[in-house]
Amino acid sequence: MTLTTIMKQQEAILKKEISALQRKIRTMPEGLFVCYKYKNNTKWYQELKDSSGKVTRKYIPKAEKALAKKLAQKTYYTKLLSAKKLQYKNVQRYLEHDKAPSAYKLLDEAAKMDDLLDEIVYKRAWEKAEYPRNEDHKEKLLFKTKKGDMVRSKTEAYIADTLFELSIPYRYECPIVFDGITLHPDFTILHPTKGITFIWEHLGLMDKPSYVQNSLGKIPLYISQGYMPGYNLLFSYESKKYPIDYALIREMVQFYFCE
Repeated sequence: MTLTTIMKQQEAILKKEISALQRKIRTMPEGLFVCYKYKNNTKWYQELKDSSGKVTRKYIPKAEKALAKKLAQKTYYTKLLSAKKLQYKNVQRYLEHDKAPSAYKLLDEAAKMDDLLDEIVYKRAWEKAEYPRNEDHKEKLLFKTKKGDMVRSKTEAYIADTLFELSIPYRYECPIVFDGITLHPDFTILHPTKGITFIWEHLGLMDKPSYVQNSLGKIPLYISQGYMPGYNLLFSYESKKYPIDYALIREMVQFYFCE
């Protein structure tokens, strides 16, 4: 896959994300959220701007927490939208001036040698290699990913699809043995340029105490094998009451794997 192809894919992904954010913002209350803190007091305001550009702020009482929450979410989406638009503009600027090096053309023409070039150029050999699958509760593998894997939740499917769309090699529930204890982390991911192996655990049942206790018990095992939280050990969380925002998942993928 050439850099130009990757950039075109990124352009399409960003275009969809920008449209999705714009749709969300249009459904939200007018204005943005502003919060001021003084000593132990916190005050919320709804910041409004008229057609002339004049800014006014309307106090939001604590009784209207729902409004404050929606405005805070809108403010986040607005800032995220600005960042996405800048990324989109930079991708378009690259594509407008792109002159693909002959080496990329050579690789495209050598597609028939894909199996020979995998390990050296694409790093697909790692992803294609066979590995034992988790045989526990196979009946719960209900969601099919774009790569063809079956996973256990919609969020795991979204994580897998995001990695797949960005050509980041991963394995789902690949077993890892620590001192005789076998774990099946949700995702084992090979960094596409650094060659570092990451583990990503999506903790999707945080409203269940036994699940939380079991998940926390895995962390010391991971650390003992060199997987450090925030470096090459990643976590995402959600519960029924607080589902994860998929935009944050894509942000995580881009932060850790798309340098």
